Amino acid sequence: SESARATLGAAGAAPSGTGGRYALTSPFAGTVVARNATIGRSAVPGEVLFEVADLSTLWAWLEVPEAEAGAVRPGQKVILFFEGQRGPPREATLSRVASSVDPRTRTVRVRVELPNPDGSLKAGVFLRARIQVSDEKEVLLVPQVAVQRADGKSLVFVKTGAGLFEPTQVELGDVFSDSVEVVKGLASGAEVVTTGAFLLKTEVLKDSIGAGCCEEGGG
Repeated sequence: SESARATLGAAGAAPSGTGGRYALTSPFAGTVVARNATIGRSAVPGEVLFEVADLSTLWAWLEVPEAEAGAVRPGQKVILFFEGQRGPPREATLSRVASSVDPRTRTVRVRVELPNPDGSLKAGVFLRARIQVSDEKEVLLVPQVAVQRADGKSLVFVKTGAGLFEPTQVELGDVFSDSVEVVKGLASGAEVVTTGAFLLKTEVLKDSIGAGCCEEGGG
């Protein structure tokens, strides 16, 4: 009927010929993320046939503990670490902070807007986040392969001379994709062994020096 045609036209459907066929056009460019329609099945008024989403920018929802939520503000930089996905962490901006605390989890929900122009990030993945709530500070990073474990302690081998290396106990902080933060025990600018660090540890343990050789560095 003309009324039905008018309703379809208002919804964005364009007639593509006779026989009751209509072309449904999305009101914006995006990706079909759900399809409920099948060929040959009738549709009823109000039924959702397709769901389209613009994935060029994703929203990441984070749960911030109540005790730490007071320091969180829109506009702060956020570093996102994606579970099960390779590649470096992503930087994004915190865009919204909820005005109330969830009574069940005692957390505050915040939203981060994450550009995704190449579509490499998938909706629904789990992630960890680090929100920068204060001014930036320099951190000391070493490759993860440089850190060895001995007797429950973390250590790196510091070059002290030509062919000489000293095992030094360190305290670690945040872990990134291929590096780790050293918060104590290693001076800035020190040269550490990466390739062959495991073999050096093996030799140290073989000589029964163990963790006793691993002097705690300054800092």
